[in-house]
Amino acid sequence: MSISETLSLRPARLGDLEDIVAITIAATAGQALISFNFPHRLEFPQDYYYHWKTLIKASFYDPNSIVLVVEKVSGDGRKVIAWVEWEWKGKDPAPHPPYCNSWTKAIGARLFTIQTNIIKSFWTRHDDNPKNRSTWIVTKSRIDREYWSSQSRLIYLSALYTQPEFQGQGSGTLLKNWGLALAKQHHTVLGVIASHPPSVVIYKHWGFEEVEVVRMQQEGEPEYVDIHVLRHGPPDN
Repeated sequence: MSISETLSLRPARLGDLEDIVAITIAATAGQALISFNFPHRLEFPQDYYYHWKTLIKASFYDPNSIVLVVEKVSGDGRKVIAWVEWEWKGKDPAPHPPYCNSWTKAIGARLFTIQTNIIKSFWTRHDDNPKNRSTWIVTKSRIDREYWSSQSRLIYLSALYTQPEFQGQGSGTLLKNWGLALAKQHHTVLGVIASHPPSVVIYKHWGFEEVEVVRMQQEGEPEYVDIHVLRHGPPDN
């Protein structure tokens, strides 16, 4: 059976959030960047879960973000096995791509922000290393300023994760090809950052070119993480 007969791509819904969070946690388990930022995640799993849930839920309300999922279709029904977030960046206003409704997202974003701020005012997290996570935020912001936001327009691959037992079956390719088609339509560049070595290999196989490697390391500490900055395009046609 072909990929198109077994896998189905569609826009994500809020009802998919629990599946998306579970996929993300499973797909990133053991990655160096996760250990760097969240060394206590196994001791405080609820804190770690809430981190991902609020981060990903915010993407649903961002008018510059497009969240998609891949379902595996079988005789037993449909199961979400992978997801992606494509994000518009750059100086030019984002066009209105398929699946993007800025008006409803703006209302949802306001309500979500109020709710999240109330929860955070009563919540102290314990799963992270604040110093390392601050270094990560500063590093990511610097990369964004130098490579993404300075462009006139760029499509940024913010997240792409597949449930581990379904990796290698084509779902990542479907999600990547959707973004490549959008980049071709708007004749723009794709950007991504990656720290997990197998992911870097895959992105290079997909045609992304490495433009910088940024090492994150606290002074006097042996632990470090290399962040690879990669770009793709713009397409010729």
